[in-house]
Amino acid sequence: MYVNLTKEEHRRLKKVLRSPIYNKEDALVRLFECLSKSKELPEPKKAFSQVFGDKKFDMGSYYALKSRLYQMMLRFLKLEQLEHRPVEAEIKLLEVFREKKLDAFFFQTLKKAKKKLEQSSERNSNFHFYQYRLEWEQFEMKGRETRIRQTNLQPMTNDLNSFFMAETLRWAVVMESHKAVYNSEYFQPFLPKVLELCEQEEYLKIPAVSMYYFCYKALVEPQDENHFLRLKELIKKQGQLFPTHELTELYTIAINYGVKKLNIGREDYLHILFDLYRSGLENGIFFKDGILSRWTYTNIITIALRISELEWCRKFIETHKKYLEKPFAENSYHYNLARYYYYRKKYEKAMPLLVQTQLDDVLLHLSSKVLLLKMYYELNEYDALDFLLNSMASYLNRNKVISYHKKNYSNIVQLSKKIIAINQFDKREIDRLKNKIENTEILTERKWFIEQVEKLK
Repeated sequence: MYVNLTKEEHRRLKKVLRSPIYNKEDALVRLFECLSKSKELPEPKKAFSQVFGDKKFDMGSYYALKSRLYQMMLRFLKLEQLEHRPVEAEIKLLEVFREKKLDAFFFQTLKKAKKKLEQSSERNSNFHFYQYRLEWEQFEMKGRETRIRQTNLQPMTNDLNSFFMAETLRWAVVMESHKAVYNSEYFQPFLPKVLELCEQEEYLKIPAVSMYYFCYKALVEPQDENHFLRLKELIKKQGQLFPTHELTELYTIAINYGVKKLNIGREDYLHILFDLYRSGLENGIFFKDGILSRWTYTNIITIALRISELEWCRKFIETHKKYLEKPFAENSYHYNLARYYYYRKKYEKAMPLLVQTQLDDVLLHLSSKVLLLKMYYELNEYDALDFLLNSMASYLNRNKVISYHKKNYSNIVQLSKKIIAINQFDKREIDRLKNKIENTEILTERKWFIEQVEKLK
C-alpha cells in the first residue's frame, strides 16, 4: 500500500501525519518515510533502527507502531475519497446536521449539495442515486415534523426507480458480456420488468437508462442493427455524461459488435468503426494511465488504412507513438509505418522497416510476414517469396497458434503457393483457383487474393 500512493497522495499523507490534530507520534512519520521509500518492505529490525535509532529492537512495539500507521493510512484514504466525491461529503454533513437538529445548517448544505450535483457533468446511475439520497435526507428532515403536509415522496421515488433501472441494465450488460466469454448463466428476476418499462419513451429520456438499454439489446439481439445504431448515436451525443471507466466499457462493446459484423463481410462497418475509434480518441477513453495499448494503436491504423484515410493515418502513427508502452513502442511504430507505406505502394520504404522489426507476438509476427509476402508477389520476387512461404509454414508448425489463426495463415501460405504455380494461360485453372479462394471459410486476405487472380485473366 505504501508504494502505491501517488506523489501527491504521499505529500498529503505526510502532511496529515505531521498534523497534531491527527497524530502526535513522530515515530509514525519516520516509519512512513522508511516504508514508502522502499520498493520492498524492509526487514523489521532494519526499519526499527531507522525509526528508533539505537533503541533495542522490540518486535511487539514495531508491529504495534506499524498497525497504528496502517490505521492512519486507512483514515487518510477515506478522507481522500470524500474529497474527490463532493456530493457524498455533503450527504455525510446532512446526516450530522439532521441528527443534531441543526435546521439552518441542514437546508443551507442541502441547497449547496443539490447545486453541486446539478453542475456535475455526469448523468450515470450514481447521479440518480445521489439525487435520491438528497431527497431522502430532505424527507427525513421535514417528514418527521408532520406526515400530513405535502412531501417530496414522488421525486424521491422517481430517482430511486431511475437508479434501480439503470443499474439493473448496466449489470445485465456486464453479465451478458461475461456469459459470452466464460459460458456462465445469471438470473436477474427484475430485468424483464425493467426491459418492459423501457419500451415507454419517458424512461428512454433518461441517459443512464437508454444507454444501457440499447447496449443490452445490441448484445442479445445482434441481428437487429437498430439497437446498435441507437447505441452508437447515444455514445456520440451523450458519452460525456458518463465517467471514463463506464464510457470505455460502452465503446468496447460497440467496437466488438462492429468487428463481428466486419468478420462476416460487412465492409460498411469499417467507416462505423473508424468513427467510433476517432470519437473514442477525442474522449480519451483508450488511454490507461496515459498509455495507449499497442493493440488499440494497431487496430485503429488497420481501420484507417482499409478505408484509405491515409493522411489521417500517417498523422496518427506519428502523434500517438509517444503514448505506447516503452518496451513495444519502436517495434509497433515501425510495423505500422511499414503497413502505411505498403498502402501507399512505397515498398522500398516498407520492406526495410519490416526486416528490422522484431515482434514478440505470434499474430503480429505472422501479420508482418503476410505484408512481406504481398510485396514480394507484387514485385515478382518469387525466390524471396518461396523462401518466405516455407519459413511461415515452418513457423506455424513450431509455434502454438490459436486454431482459427493457424488455419487462416495456413490457407494464406497454401493459396500463395498455388497462385505462384498457376498456368496463367489456363483460364479454367484460374477460375478454379478463384472459386477456391471465394469458398475458403477462413481467409482474412480474401480480397487481396481475388484482386491478384483477376489480374491473371
